Amino acid sequence: MTDDDRDSEPTMATPAAPIDIERESALFLMRVSDELSLTHNGIDKLCSATQWFIDSVSESVADSVQQHLSKSGISISENDIKEVCHPGEVFGKLSSRYYRESYFEDAFNYVKPEPICLGTEWEWVTKNGQQILQQIQQYEYYIDVFATLKGYDLTLADGEVLKVYGAVVCAVGDVPASNFLGGFKEGVGFALRKCRMCLAVKEDMAVKFNADSFIERTLEQHKEYLDLIEIGGQRHSVTYGINNRSPLINLAGIDINKCLPYDIMHTLFEAVAIHHLQALLKHVIDVKKYLTLAQLNSGLRTYEYSHLEVKPSPITKDDNSYHIKQSVHFINSLACQMMNLVRLLPFLIGKFIDDDDHWECFLILRSICDMVCSFEVHPDNPAKLAWL
Repeated sequence: MTDDDRDSEPTMATPAAPIDIERESALFLMRVSDELSLTHNGIDKLCSATQWFIDSVSESVADSVQQHLSKSGISISENDIKEVCHPGEVFGKLSSRYYRESYFEDAFNYVKPEPICLGTEWEWVTKNGQQILQQIQQYEYYIDVFATLKGYDLTLADGEVLKVYGAVVCAVGDVPASNFLGGFKEGVGFALRKCRMCLAVKEDMAVKFNADSFIERTLEQHKEYLDLIEIGGQRHSVTYGINNRSPLINLAGIDINKCLPYDIMHTLFEAVAIHHLQALLKHVIDVKKYLTLAQLNSGLRTYEYSHLEVKPSPITKDDNSYHIKQSVHFINSLACQMMNLVRLLPFLIGKFIDDDDHWECFLILRSICDMVCSFEVHPDNPAKLAWL
């Protein structure tokens, strides 16, 4: 046999690794049920409908393969072709709710939510054509965070088994909730040090705008402040803006000053953006007279908003300043309106404005808003934010 003959010999393809159908099916059910908020009954119907669809497609594929093989003069029994093309019962026992929950717990360390009764209320229901007053219990569900951190075995490709543990890296909430979790003062109005990440005082916050201008809090300092508060009481509590020792400090890897990120609703759209737009509108309408308030409100009123957008409220002039007409009781609505207003303002009034430093400053703010609201974070984003 020559070398050419050896080169022309067909090589055997490496067989593909077998797929764990049950595991992949379980992951599919978990993902879909989470994204669509399906009930257990909904998951059962999903299993049935998906299996019917797979059976129909498999049968069509088997018929097509049979026809092509027959045209090529290859004779294979119809049952053999269907056996190859049909994956069988994809969900199997996963169609059962009880087996499904047990499998999730064993295979994925799934922590089952525990129902907590919040209280009861009475409501009228119709039974057998009659109105009956019935007591209804209201439930919420609690997931034990520490139970989700328990270790589980991870098998590597070479067969080595590692014990993997979860960890708490941050706690996400709005400003009052995060302050409460961290043991800081929920309302910082009477605190000397108002920020939970740095030692800024009110006067510094009014004139300094770069992070380098402030002294960051450290975990070691925070623990010292807690010792002073526990000894000296209210005076040190007001000085450092801390109420008590947070249980989060006991978790390994948690820095209480860094692991409670600020939410953009309170700090950006209900604070910085409002004050910035008030100053901008005073400049472009009262000082430069690029446009009138009526033109701006007309644009807000006639713009075609999508069903996902919250229409900003009209802007009125009051005591030589501009403010959004919005009740303080609708904080979330106000944040949504401000987010849309910041995003849409260049399209509404940009055509009226010439080269202007105030307008350029607003465009920088808009770029910051776009970046912090994006769904993806890139490695160069912090450098861009620092430059902006």
